[in-house]
Amino acid sequence: GKILFNVTVEGTNINTQSLTNAFLWRYNMDLYIVARIASKLLAKLKDAHHRLQRLDEARFFYESPDAIWKDLGIQGLLHRKFDILLDKYMVKKDLPWWRRILTSQGSFRQEALSSMILTVFNQNISDVHALAGLMAFMLATDDALYHIKGGNAKLMSTAWNQAKEARAKKCPGKEGLLSHVEKEVSTVVGSIHGFDLYNE
Repeated sequence: GKILFNVTVEGTNINTQSLTNAFLWRYNMDLYIVARIASKLLAKLKDAHHRLQRLDEARFFYESPDAIWKDLGIQGLLHRKFDILLDKYMVKKDLPWWRRILTSQGSFRQEALSSMILTVFNQNISDVHALAGLMAFMLATDDALYHIKGGNAKLMSTAWNQAKEARAKKCPGKEGLLSHVEKEVSTVVGSIHGFDLYNE
C-alpha cells in the first residue's frame, strides 16, 4: 500500500501532512534522496511510450529488452544491485552518529525500503537490482501507478483460487482432485481460454 495515508492512532487522527512530516523527520535526507532518484526514473519510464511509438515504423525495431533500457538511459539500473546504488547516494544501512542522538530516527533503507521490496517482490533488499528497488518504492508511494495491491506474492494465491473456482464449475464433485505441485515451468501455451503450463 501507500506510505503516506490517513491513520488513527490512539484515537487521534493523523492527517497526511503530519504523517509526511513524521516520515521526513524519521528518515531525513534518505527519503528525499530516494524519492528524487525515483522521480527521475519515473519521468524516463513515462517517456517510454513516445519512444515505443517508433515501433510502428516498419524500419525500426528493438533487438532486445536491453536495447529498450539503453534507449531510455536506465540500463545501468538493471546491472547494479540496489544496495550498491544506495551506497553511491549515501543512503546508509546504519544511522550516522548525529542522527542517533536525535529522537525518533530510523534507517530508511533497513525499515521502509526493505519492507517495500519484501511486499512488492517477496525478495530481500540485497537480492534485487536497482530498477526493482526503485520500482518497489514508486509502487508503495504512488497509488496512481498500476500494481498488485499487497505485492506480487498475491499472484500465486489468486491463481490458485481461480483454478479451484474453474475446477468447481467445469468438474462438479471433483474439486478435491486439484493439487498444488511445485515444478519449474519450461513451456507455456496460451489460448483465448487460458494457459497450459508444461515442465518438460
